[in-house]
Amino acid sequence: MQTILYYFTGTGNSLAVARAIADRLPDTTLIPIPMLILKGDKVRAPENANIGIVYPLYAMGLPNIVVRFFDILDLSDAGYVFSVVTEGGTFGSPTGQIAALAKQSGRNLDAAWWIQMPDNYIPPCPHRPQNPNRKPSAKTHSEKSLSSPKQSVNGSRGTSTSPQPENCSDW
Repeated sequence: MQTILYYFTGTGNSLAVARAIADRLPDTTLIPIPMLILKGDKVRAPENANIGIVYPLYAMGLPNIVVRFFDILDLSDAGYVFSVVTEGGTFGSPTGQIAALAKQSGRNLDAAWWIQMPDNYIPPCPHRPQNPNRKPSAKTHSEKSLSSPKQSVNGSRGTSTSPQPENCSDW
């Protein structure tokens, strides 16, 4: 039986999982969701085909591009519909979201799996450089930290004893 895996990947984890699934299922085709979104044409699932949606967990839910994909996806002829979410340390509720979207697209979600991946979230730098071509200042990191107050846990202002870079490129 034919299986189509529609996937979205941000860092490559979901693509790796989609490829691993495809290696184990005969007659499987991988199709990137962003390419279908760019085309903008309606996507109709082949009759009785297994349809898988593979995607990462974003902000405890579905990535917006996956939500938009369901606007052009028709699952009414699909045989079996499943989702696979990759997540790396956070939790969320994408299964309920994707089940509702699948139903709106003509077919109930038959199964959903979660694949735990290494956490690859990188928090944003609190000190963004104004000029990316600027060279770091001559002050050492400890000199900078003594002159820049830092908010403490209890809300009072104090001096940090750990180095605080002026911008992320100083590290």
